Amino acid sequence: MATSYSRGHKTYYDWDTKNWCYSDNNEIVNDTRPCKKCGCSPTKEGYDACLGHIDGAIHACCGHGVQKGYIMYPDKTVEINGDINGSYQIMRKVFPNAFAEGIEGI
Repeated sequence: MATSYSRGHKTYYDWDTKNWCYSDNNEIVNDTRPCKKCGCSPTKEGYDACLGHIDGAIHACCGHGVQKGYIMYPDKTVEINGDINGSYQIMRKVFPNAFAEGIEGI
């Protein structure tokens, strides 16, 4: 049996129906199920909502709790383990003035 993950949810390939299905309820995989890690649906740009907008990125994934996150740029460079950037983006959304006066000691 072929298995994988979709937004952190374990999936399997159903050879009879020729579809990927969720292992927990046998429903066909779709884009409406939220991320298992953050509980958010993807943004209209296709990013994981927990990452927010990332300037210059063409694709970004938080890892959904089962793999390392990544950010891909137009020149095909990839940053693996975008957790630091993801954390920054979350903090920026929750505390928009967090760095308004800069960071001392760095």
